[in-house]
Amino acid sequence: LELADQHWHLKDARVLFPDDAVLLLDQGCLEETLGSPMIQQATARYVAANPAAVQGRQRERFPPAEENRRAAEDFYRQSIAAGSTGEARVRLGWVLAQRGRIGDATPHLEAATSDRDETVRYFGWLFLGHVRARQSDWSGAVQAYRSALEAFPEAQAAHLGLSRVAAEQGAIAEARTWLAASRGQNTH
Repeated sequence: LELADQHWHLKDARVLFPDDAVLLLDQGCLEETLGSPMIQQATARYVAANPAAVQGRQRERFPPAEENRRAAEDFYRQSIAAGSTGEARVRLGWVLAQRGRIGDATPHLEAATSDRDETVRYFGWLFLGHVRARQSDWSGAVQAYRSALEAFPEAQAAHLGLSRVAAEQGAIAEARTWLAASRGQNTH
């Protein structure tokens, strides 16, 4: 399916299965994707280049990122209420963090770190590292990023997170070491 078609397919599927946790999770993922910078920038370029094609329908067809994130949050919450697994929880935590609601995000990310799915645990730790770094909780960020690396030792994002934390603390040599590790030049 193309990204543009997914909305209609999921909408139709939710009419038949309104409380299906997986469909709600998928709809949340779609909304989160539509709110991403890459999609928002592509949409803005399209609208600028084709104003006549979207005139009168722009707000309906191309909502701003915050509207997509709010919708993603709602669908993730519904998915969790319908019995979804940890992926909805980690995604909800990340969307809340992106919306600046760190206090609301943290419990969901912390819960994800003990999920039975290794990938969910990884993203829980990774996003928790981002949240703690955003709060200037450097030791908490380091602990979270290191825990992410325990799940996936070659994970580039966790190495980059550790590099950023080291740089923020003025440890430039350590930041470079973590940066090199993110490119597969592991010196640890």
